Amino acid sequence: MRQQATAEYLEFEVAGQHGAIPTTAVIQVFRAVAISPLSAGPAFIRGLIDVHGVVVAVLDLNRRFGAPGRALS
Repeated sequence: MRQQATAEYLEFEVAGQHGAIPTTAVIQVFRAVAISPLSAGPAFIRGLIDVHGVVVAVLDLNRRFGAPGRALS
């Protein structure tokens, strides 16, 4: 009997739409940390964080696609 391959997905919601990506496309998931706000820039850029010495932009995809922003939890 042949075994079937299984796949795992990371599910998310953006602007009321549900989506998923294969976990093989995910590099890292980590706990939320303090976000340093930007003084200027698009409203969908929430700010910057430091991830192991690398500055990373935090995006609010709801705002990016025209939906109301959500509180971070």
